[in-house]
Amino acid sequence: MMLLMLLQRQKTENFTSKIRIENEFKIGLQKNLIPWIDDLEKQSCKQLEKPENFEHAREIERNSVIFAKEVRKANKLLTNLEGSIDSLPDKKLFATQQIQDQKLRFKNIATIAATRVETMRDLLINWNFFIETKGEADRLTETTQKMFNLEPLSVDFKVDENDFVHGLPKVLLGWIHLVETVFSNPPKPIDLEKSLEVYDLFKKFCAVAELASKTLEKIEECTEKTPSHQEVWDQRCKMKKILEKSKDLTGKLEILGTRWKSLIASESTDNIDFQPLLQFLDFYNECYA
Repeated sequence: MMLLMLLQRQKTENFTSKIRIENEFKIGLQKNLIPWIDDLEKQSCKQLEKPENFEHAREIERNSVIFAKEVRKANKLLTNLEGSIDSLPDKKLFATQQIQDQKLRFKNIATIAATRVETMRDLLINWNFFIETKGEADRLTETTQKMFNLEPLSVDFKVDENDFVHGLPKVLLGWIHLVETVFSNPPKPIDLEKSLEVYDLFKKFCAVAELASKTLEKIEECTEKTPSHQEVWDQRCKMKKILEKSKDLTGKLEILGTRWKSLIASESTDNIDFQPLLQFLDFYNECYA
């Protein structure tokens, strides 16, 4: 009798266990996983917003990461449910088919989630590079402006910080324009003191021009094999001339200072040798020909 009761109890427990396992799978699938995937699917079908500025882009990227994390959580539930199929008392094939259907839907969602995160991160990297490069170009422009006491640039050279797609090839155009203005009418010293000042000014400018050239190199790397390549290449040609002119004029100004000292020394001896004066005038004209 006791044995019979034990067997009956075991049967009851087994039956209860089977019902519990079936219910857990059914609830997990119908009440949790499918509604969750339904919601994720709706979210994945929405187009990402077009960022209005860099901070807005960062916000979109953060939301994309949150969505990707939610997708990973759903994947964990999906994996757990798939693993519980072997414990089901029956209808394993049917359950497997149900899970496969959800896995197919999930795969599409996961692909979209990963693509969004990757796309937004690439966008932020490129946008941040543009902002940093624009900042470098703006500082070079401001420095050159102050060095030569130039007028501010016109609005035509203003580059919008939010236009990172088209703005990168244009960030150095203002600086190049200022430098071309300087070389079209470089400062001319009127005495030895001014000559040394102008020499020191162009010596410092050579360092500024080298920095500008390095900035342009970074832009060239990013715009190579793009529609902007020609525009940037034209700037490289101008940059090459600027570097050559700045070094050439700096070297000549150094020599000019030496000859000016010789001229002053010649004048102080009060002789009638006009050779130092003629040499000085010839070289002065050569510097500013």
